[in-house]
Amino acid sequence: MPTQGRSSLIKSVDSILNQSIQVSEILIIDDSSEQKIELADNDLVKILRTGGKRGPSFARNVGMGESSSQWIAFLDDDDYWLTHHIEKLIAFCETNSLDAAYSSAIVSGKTRPEKLYDGSVSPLSVVYERPNWLKTR
Repeated sequence: MPTQGRSSLIKSVDSILNQSIQVSEILIIDDSSEQKIELADNDLVKILRTGGKRGPSFARNVGMGESSSQWIAFLDDDDYWLTHHIEKLIAFCETNSLDAAYSSAIVSGKTRPEKLYDGSVSPLSVVYERPNWLKTR
């Protein structure tokens, strides 16, 4: 989880800790140069530092390089997961022999992408069959 000092970090971490199945680790990558991160003491949480201003992609790559988990999930410090998020994603991947998956999000009360993926079609077709795909690629 890349962070730069947003107050929502605690809610994000709590949503991970409150999953219906326990995650094996939570890597928080501090991309600020002077942020003080104060979280409840938990052995699952590890804080890494980039030295500041490297960007969220760099921070995610640091986290992937440091992870020891079989599965890696990304969460921004201003977002949170519903209780069964990880359980459902892993079950979906295992049931469909997938190495990766993505999920919909609710942003400002609207679901993105608009149609929730229900497993009836390939998620790639949802992305690639958009009428304006070539314009937005």
